[in-house]
Amino acid sequence: MNKKYEKLFEPMNIGKLLLKNRIVFSPIHTRFFVGNDYTYNYWHKEYFRDIAKGGVGLIITGETKTEYKIDPYPVNSCMPVIDSDQRIKEFADIAETVHHYGAKIVAQLTPGVGRLADAPQADRWPAAPSKQPLFFHPDLMTKELSKTEIMSLVQSFGEAADRLKRAGFDALFINAHNYLIDQFLSECWNHRTDEYGGSMENRMRFFAECLENARGYIGKDFPVITGLALEHGFEGGRTLAQSIDIAKTMKNSGVDAFYVRDGSYDAINVGMPNAFSKDGMVLVNAEKFKKKVKTITITGQQIGEPDECEKAIMEDKVDFIGLGRALLSDAQWPNKVSRGRTEDIRPCIRCMECIDRYSKDKYIGCAVNPRLGRERDFPVMQAFPVKKILVIGGGPAGMEAAGIAAGRGHEVTLIDKNPNLGGLLRTAAVPDYKYRIKIFTAWLERQTENAGVKIQRGTEVTPEMVKKMKPDVIIVAAGAKPFIPDIPGIESKNVVHAIDVLNKEAKVGEVIVIIGGRWVSWETAYCLAKAGKQVDMVVRSALLPDESIFNKYTMLDELPKYDVTIHLKWQPAEIRNNGVIIRNEEGNEKFLEADTVIVGTGFISDHSIYKSLEGLAEEVYEIGDSVSPRRIYDAVHEGYLTGKEI
Repeated sequence: MNKKYEKLFEPMNIGKLLLKNRIVFSPIHTRFFVGNDYTYNYWHKEYFRDIAKGGVGLIITGETKTEYKIDPYPVNSCMPVIDSDQRIKEFADIAETVHHYGAKIVAQLTPGVGRLADAPQADRWPAAPSKQPLFFHPDLMTKELSKTEIMSLVQSFGEAADRLKRAGFDALFINAHNYLIDQFLSECWNHRTDEYGGSMENRMRFFAECLENARGYIGKDFPVITGLALEHGFEGGRTLAQSIDIAKTMKNSGVDAFYVRDGSYDAINVGMPNAFSKDGMVLVNAEKFKKKVKTITITGQQIGEPDECEKAIMEDKVDFIGLGRALLSDAQWPNKVSRGRTEDIRPCIRCMECIDRYSKDKYIGCAVNPRLGRERDFPVMQAFPVKKILVIGGGPAGMEAAGIAAGRGHEVTLIDKNPNLGGLLRTAAVPDYKYRIKIFTAWLERQTENAGVKIQRGTEVTPEMVKKMKPDVIIVAAGAKPFIPDIPGIESKNVVHAIDVLNKEAKVGEVIVIIGGRWVSWETAYCLAKAGKQVDMVVRSALLPDESIFNKYTMLDELPKYDVTIHLKWQPAEIRNNGVIIRNEEGNEKFLEADTVIVGTGFISDHSIYKSLEGLAEEVYEIGDSVSPRRIYDAVHEGYLTGKEI
């Protein structure tokens, strides 16, 4: 074991449950279900096997429902349910799988989702502690749970806890964050006037009854962990001080440890922090909570660097570190840290692709780890026969394809016209908040080299060169080029492209007009405005149309901080030496003064290299932005699949 991280790998008990280290896999929904069958399957088994094999001490599964009759939600998000003894075998299979690798496992158990119901069903209308707007459908109101329904939910909770214990799960995890129990606990959502509302004691009654009922099945010595919001993060939501008071009572009722986070669905960028969020942001509140409640604490939000994790435990801010996205990007994170191979950890870039895919009703996925969600697929096999492969382009698609193919035993040469590998990743990493893309680019280049790929930098590929090399396979991953719109004056000397500005290959004045509303335009505006430039953006339709909603609204909050003016639903009519004439849908025009006009209207693929090489090898592939300009996710995944299947 690496002595540098001695605390991180020190065993510790939660109640009578001994965990081999202080690393916890935070709960994440996957959608790895087929149809509406809310049962764990082989897909989940291989997913959890990968996490356990990576060396974690404890796995917290995503949300698990106790029943689907009173609260039949979510309809589309597919949460597993353990509402009958028939479900035990599926959960037991998961538990036995992770136990083989020395990990322990708990299920994030909830009696319902309440106001967070996704698709209201007329015959079983969403129910919450009080009548209130549905979060996802604010024009619709929930009904109030009756006492009979509450008693039924309490009973289903105890029975579910019993089944989990019989399935071999190692502790009871009561989720009191966001969902139904949290809604009972919180004055902002609980407006009842009976014994389940009003005072803190009354608001805690539902939690207390669920725990008491469960204890009747699992016994007094079975460990209990509770998930709790430190503070909700919105005006009127629960405060840290209130959460501390609640937690003290919970501790006295037999809770052994707390899994705590900041935020809520109503403060989504706090609850699900993105690249803009401060590293280790949760530790301030977590430390206060731990010291006031005097309890074992697990936490994890924007904590993913080994040094940061070790320091947090050493300074007694927290007892266990929860890693979510860090383990999605590299399940082997614990093993690599313990063996002193931190430079080999595939870094999470905080792009929110995993959460964004979930929100769009897709299976979870990771931009930098194409194996996530494919654990159940056939493994990457050694190549036979060995082929001579030429990869053209050293961006994410090209490097991923080259590294995977070389790792399988193929003879691979990668040629890039630029002196540095990375392609548009290098540009994407320019804004200060996206520094992790720079770390990923360096990691990808290092892994490509370590796989044995022969790399030629600063070299243009020609058909003549390829004919001499005589490859068996050609992979064209040459990327995309900037799209230049047909605007009068586009050839003016005061016009530059956003890519050149971000790469510091073009000089700009003090007064800037940026044409375009995609990420390259926004990030150019962000960087220049932050540097003190006066910036106007001209956006024809929508700003950031393809960006994750979890990033988009944070980005839109950032621009006004630097006095960026956005002219939405306007488009450039003519570029002049001293500015731009813009026109709206009604035909109105106005003039924006500018020293420099920056074009950031996206990219187009250049198929000329691919077409010039057709027929020069038995197999010729085109991948990444060479096919169509898209996201890091698409480039890395296409590279992985191509390199895997040749």
